[in-house]
Amino acid sequence: MYITPRVRLMLVIGAVIIWTGTVSLVAIQKYNHFGFDALDLGIYGQVFHHTAEGRLFEFTVHPHNYLGDHVELFILPLIPLYLMWPTTAMLLILQAGALASGAIPLFLIARQRLKGNYPLLIAGAYLLYPILFNIALFEFHILPFAIPLLGWMLYWYFEKKFSWFLILTILALSVREDVALVVIMFGILARIEKRSWHWILTPIVLSGAWFIAAVKIAGYFNQTGGYKFISLYSWLGETPREILMTVLTKPWLPLGQIVSLNNILLILGLTLPLAALPLIRWKYYLVPVLVALQLFLAPFSATILIQTHYTSLLIPFVFLTVVVALSTPFPAFLQRPIRWLNQVKPLPTVLASAAILYSFITLSPLMSLVSRATPNAETKASVTIKQEVVNAVNQSDAVVASFDMLPALADRDRLYSLHYAFLGHRQYSNAPFVIPRPITSLVIDASDFIVYQLQAQTISSYGEYYDEGAGRIRSLIADNNLQVATVADSIIRYAPANDDSPPILYTIGAEMPTDALLTEQILNDQLTLVGWRHGQSNPIAIPSGRVISTELYWRPTLTITDDYLIDLQIHDATGTPVYHKYYPFGYGIYPTSDWEPGNIVQTNYWFAIPDEFANITNSIQLQVMTLEGYMTLDAGRSTAMHIAQETMIGDPIPITLE
Repeated sequence: MYITPRVRLMLVIGAVIIWTGTVSLVAIQKYNHFGFDALDLGIYGQVFHHTAEGRLFEFTVHPHNYLGDHVELFILPLIPLYLMWPTTAMLLILQAGALASGAIPLFLIARQRLKGNYPLLIAGAYLLYPILFNIALFEFHILPFAIPLLGWMLYWYFEKKFSWFLILTILALSVREDVALVVIMFGILARIEKRSWHWILTPIVLSGAWFIAAVKIAGYFNQTGGYKFISLYSWLGETPREILMTVLTKPWLPLGQIVSLNNILLILGLTLPLAALPLIRWKYYLVPVLVALQLFLAPFSATILIQTHYTSLLIPFVFLTVVVALSTPFPAFLQRPIRWLNQVKPLPTVLASAAILYSFITLSPLMSLVSRATPNAETKASVTIKQEVVNAVNQSDAVVASFDMLPALADRDRLYSLHYAFLGHRQYSNAPFVIPRPITSLVIDASDFIVYQLQAQTISSYGEYYDEGAGRIRSLIADNNLQVATVADSIIRYAPANDDSPPILYTIGAEMPTDALLTEQILNDQLTLVGWRHGQSNPIAIPSGRVISTELYWRPTLTITDDYLIDLQIHDATGTPVYHKYYPFGYGIYPTSDWEPGNIVQTNYWFAIPDEFANITNSIQLQVMTLEGYMTLDAGRSTAMHIAQETMIGDPIPITLE
C-alpha cells in the first residue's frame, strides 16, 4: 500500500510519542517501586535539583562538583523541561523522549536512500531495538541524549548543510566529553569522501580542543587534576602516557582484548536484533571506531554493556549501516549464499524474523517487566516500608541512604550514599571520602551489606576496604549521635538520639533470658546459638503480611573470619520451599567478623512475612550460611545477586509465629 511521505513522517512521530509514553510509564512504575538501585539516578536527581535552583552542577554524593565526573553541559538546556515537573521521575521521561526521538533522523536518512516503506521499517526497527529499552530502564544518564543529536549530525552531513551540521556538532559535544571521540572522526570521514576543508577541519579542531578542555575541567573540579575514569584502563598503565607506551611496545595486549570472545559477543548483541545486517557494510563504523575501542578495552562484560547505556554512541551508526546495506548491492562474497537462500522463498524472512524475535526476548527487559506488572506481596511490603521511611526524612535533613532510596531523596541539599560511607574512599580513587557532620538521618536497607560482601569477592577496590566497612558505619552513627527510629524487615531509619527507648538491633555482652524458646544449638566450632524468643513489636504496618519480631542469642567460641548470613526460609506443608530472604548478622552494622569470642551477642530482627505464607501450615526456619557470588542485573535492569554457592552453617533453626 502506498503511503505519502508526509503521512509516513506523521506515523513515525506518532510512534515516537507512543514509545515515549509507554516506556515512561514503565520507568516511573519501576521508580515508584524503588527499582533504580545503581546510584546514577540519585546522582542526577540531585544535580538537576541543585542546578534548577541556580547552584550549577552541585551535588554531594561525590565530594566535588559534578563537572568533576563528566562535563555534561547539555544538562543546562534540559533544566526548563525538568522544571515542568521538578522531580527525579521527570528525568526518566526526558530520557525516554530523547531515545525515542532518535527514530526521526534515522527515518529521514533512510528516506534519502531507500524507496517505498523501507524508511518506516528502519524507524520501526529502531523503536523495537532492545538496547533502547535497556538504556531507558537501567538508570538515567545524559549520554543517551547524544543518540538523536548524532542522528541529526549524520542527516545534515549527508544533506551537506554545513550550518546545521555545525549547530548539531556543538550540541553533541556538550552532551559529554567522550562524544568528542565520535565527532572528531566526522572530519576523517569527510577527508576520505573528499569534502571541502571546512567539513574536515571543523569537527577535528572543535572536538580536539573541547576534549582537552573537558578533561582539564574535570580534573579541576574533581580535585585530582586528572580524568578519573582513566583508571578503567589501569591494566594497560596508570597514566595516559603509560597506557600509550603499553599500546606501542606491547600491542598484543590490547589486540588480544579487542578480538576477545567478550567483544565478539558484544558485536553479536548489537547486530543480531537487526538480523546481522549491520555486519554487511562497515564504512561508517569509522566514525565511532574510537568509542568502540574504548568499550572493547574496558573491563566490562558484553552482557553489562548491552544491558546499560554504554553503547549509546554506537547505536546511530549501527542503524546507518543497515540503511547502507539495504540501499547498495550486497558484497560479492554474499551473492551466492543469498541466491541460494532466495530459492527457498520464505527462508530469508524466517531466519531474519527468528533472529529479531529471539534478540528481543533475550535482550529486552520488557518481557520480564510485563510478567511482573502486578507486584507480589513481598514487593508491596518492601515498598510500603521504604516509602514510610523516606517520608519520615525531613526536607532539611543531611541524609546517608542505601542505593535504592537515593532517587527518592535526591531533592535534599546534603545526600550521601551509604556505600561510600562503608568503603571510606572516593570513586576510582584511594583518596578518603569523609562525610561532613552533622548527619541527621541514616536510611539503610541491610541487604546492601550483602551486596558489599559479594562485591568484595569480585572487585578488588571493594575487597581492599571491606573489612573496616561496618566499623565505619558504627562510627558514623556514634559520631553523629544517631539512634534507631524505626526498623522493619531489612529497612532501618536512624535519627538524632532522644529520650525515647529505641529499637535495639544488637547487644554485645547480653544476658541470656530465662524464657528462651530454644536450648543451646552448636552450629560449628566458631558459633553457638544459645537461644531465641519473640521480641519487641514493630511500629510499621505492612500490607498483605505480618512481622515476626525475634531475638536471637549467640556465643562466638572462636574468632569468626567470615561474615555469616541468616536465610529466612518458609516451607509449605509438604516441605517445599516457598519463600526465602537473606539478612546479614547485626543488620550488617555488627557482622560476625567483628564479634569477640566469649561474649553473648543478641541480634534482633523484625522479619516481614508475606501474608500468603503466614499461616500455620507453613514452617519457618532460619539457616545460618555464607554466600559466594557476584552482582549482576536482573531482567528489569535492577541490580541482583547471583549466588554461586551457599555454605550451610549448622542445622536450621525453627521459628514459630506468635
